[in-house]
Amino acid sequence: MSENQTSAGKGMGVTALILGILGVICSFIPCFGLFAMLYGVLAIIFGAVGLNQAKKGGGSVKLPKAGLILGIVSLAFAVLWWVMFAGAMAESASEIDAAMKTYQDAIDNL
Repeated sequence: MSENQTSAGKGMGVTALILGILGVICSFIPCFGLFAMLYGVLAIIFGAVGLNQAKKGGGSVKLPKAGLILGIVSLAFAVLWWVMFAGAMAESASEIDAAMKTYQDAIDNL
């Protein structure tokens, strides 16, 4: 930290960074998408508040910005996994419906 910089926003930045890292890690673990979303949203909030405090107080914006970026990345990965999961479930449901229709047609033709 140089002479001109204060510690404004540092605590929020560290919190955002930790939550962002946890969010990114959780977004790659199956069934932890909800935690990744929660950590991502919290990292975005803490990062934005820390960035605002750092800019107003003349502090370093590196930690809040890193936490904000990691929060966005973890939220994006978690949403992507949820969309892919929902698509896979919808596809399998349509396959099951088609199989059941074929089975029902076979029974009706007996």
